[in-house]
Amino acid sequence: MYMNNEVSFRATNDELGFRFVDNSLQPEPVFQRTPRAELIEAYDTIKRVTGSNADLKSLFEELLRDDGFKPAKRQCAPLPRDPADIEVFEVTMWDNWLGDKAVKGQPNRYVAEIKAWFTKEIDFRKLDDVDFKARVPMMTPDQLRKLATKAQQTKGRKYPISSDYAAMVNDGCEAMESGGLAGGMAYARPWGAGTLYFDRQMMMADTNAIQSGDPSATAIIWLDAETPIKLPAWSTTDAAGKPLPKGFDNATGRESKCVMQIRYARDENRFRGWISGSTS
Repeated sequence: MYMNNEVSFRATNDELGFRFVDNSLQPEPVFQRTPRAELIEAYDTIKRVTGSNADLKSLFEELLRDDGFKPAKRQCAPLPRDPADIEVFEVTMWDNWLGDKAVKGQPNRYVAEIKAWFTKEIDFRKLDDVDFKARVPMMTPDQLRKLATKAQQTKGRKYPISSDYAAMVNDGCEAMESGGLAGGMAYARPWGAGTLYFDRQMMMADTNAIQSGDPSATAIIWLDAETPIKLPAWSTTDAAGKPLPKGFDNATGRESKCVMQIRYARDENRFRGWISGSTS
């Protein structure tokens, strides 16, 4: 482009910014950085200085909070393996049959929905603004074994499960049989990407007790093969004491109902009155 009658410049893109080259009198390039390049360079510096200094990392997080910046939610990332990194769980159990008769297209009567937050700063008016979200169909041990075998296949499957996960599922099925439990693998469906099972993460529950309305029905989430979290008692109402929600799929006309809910928090004092029960 022409800057005046005597000097012309050519602008070319590179990954750092725009380079303006004087084609007339001065061959020395003039370099002008883009805001994006400056941001990336600044972030690289922040990662370098905070990576080995926990105090500086905490300071950076505090500065972000003070200025109103919130981390992006990554609902398709697995749950942290360390329970200390998870502050709050909400687990709802949905009945897809609304009776003892099976519904076409719904092979599993009960499906659990798990929501998790990794911070104590939660806006309960926006319960869909979560750090983790997954569904878990409650299967019999035989059903779950078959699914684990099928889910290892790579043909036509973007996210096959690992052999370690399959071995964990098989061990879990033995525990389910001895304890009279149902269970399943935690999964999400990223838009346009098929079914993603979260490696070595699953849930077990006593669906017979849930069906009879027993709030003490066993419920366990496994973060991996060695790390279970036993959840507190179920509730038949939400945290405000109101009836649990119902669901309706406009595309299929299928109905479902949330029959029980678990609300768990590591900090029982902070969330007193919201937690649904005790683990004892």
